[in-house]
Amino acid sequence: MNIEEALDEYLVLISDAMVNELFNNRSVASGDLARSIKNNNRVDKTFEGYQAVLTMLWYGEVVDDGTGRGPTVKPSESTNIVKSIESWIRRKNITPPAGFKSPNQFALAIAAKIKREGTRATKRAYPFINNSIDQVKRQFGDALIEKAGYDQITDQLDIAFKNSTK
Repeated sequence: MNIEEALDEYLVLISDAMVNELFNNRSVASGDLARSIKNNNRVDKTFEGYQAVLTMLWYGEVVDDGTGRGPTVKPSESTNIVKSIESWIRRKNITPPAGFKSPNQFALAIAAKIKREGTRATKRAYPFINNSIDQVKRQFGDALIEKAGYDQITDQLDIAFKNSTK
């Protein structure tokens, strides 16, 4: 096992823990966030070494941190928010109030109000990101990385020894 494989294994453990934590927190509505945590995770080799990249839908941070009063929408997230709200309206089979011609128009109005005023001050956080990382660290410690480092060093020494005897 090398460092890259160990980091990849850590990503699997952390993403599994995050999904479990979301369900334990009862913060799963559609399952989209939980599914997104399992997609596109990777280990990138950089000039400095390796970088573990764990991805999820944009609103994972909002679920993790919670929101309070005040504007919470970044301009770059506006389109995603309208689509998410519209999807939620359709999933919950909510009929738009009189004056709204479609779920999309109702979603736009909700998103505009959130952008202007924020959400309720009582919206609590459902932390799952750091909790999951801490859980995996407590459970597995540095054992995977240490084993990977040991295996990689041993492999390099074996190669060096074989090359020196030629």
